[in-house]
Amino acid sequence: MPFLSCPIAARFIDTCEDARAYYAFRLVGEHTIYVRGDEPLVVQFNPEETHLFTDERNPCPPGDVVRRAGRSGEVRCFERTRARLMDRILPTIAAPVAAFRALIPGGVQLYGPPEAGARRVCVVVAPAGGARWFVRTAYPVNADGFARARRAGSTVPWPPK
Repeated sequence: MPFLSCPIAARFIDTCEDARAYYAFRLVGEHTIYVRGDEPLVVQFNPEETHLFTDERNPCPPGDVVRRAGRSGEVRCFERTRARLMDRILPTIAAPVAAFRALIPGGVQLYGPPEAGARRVCVVVAPAGGARWFVRTAYPVNADGFARARRAGSTVPWPPK
């Protein structure tokens, strides 16, 4: 799908088309990140991924339905608040304030610093081999959600040694 424009920053995303364009132009592909300033690792954003700007609401307004490309054909719902967090994903991977084991095999939940209203972003990454990681999802977490994650989570080093 060709895009004619892309928001200059995620905070300007208003529509699903904005989110798809931003994701395609700013994130899809590989990014070398220096964790804590000096440890390089590569994170990859797959073109078919939709979790960074959608949620599982049901029912979903017809204009907000997002179908994932490829075999899964997963159907989700565009979510503006989540989409507007996409600028926070790479900084969170580079310098998380907390890292916990994720539910997916070998996965890690990375939490960024709190923003306005004590909300922060959680980025879930999965190993792709060596110093490479796939970004699987990102979502907002409020102060209570972060406190629950701290109580329940098993901390892990980031990046893993």
